[in-house]
Amino acid sequence: MEVAETPRTALMRDSQNRHLGHLVFPAPEWRAFLGDVKEEQL
Repeated sequence: MEVAETPRTALMRDSQNRHLGHLVFPAPEWRAFLGDVKEEQL
C-alpha cells in the first residue's frame, strides 16, 4: 500500500496494482483511523 497525505486528504493505492486507481479519505478521518490503529482499537 502507498499513502500520500495532503493537508485535506489522504490518497491510498495498492502499489502492485496501480492501474486500479486510488481511494480518497478526508484528512480528519485518516488521522482518526491512524490513531485507532496505534491505540489497537481496531
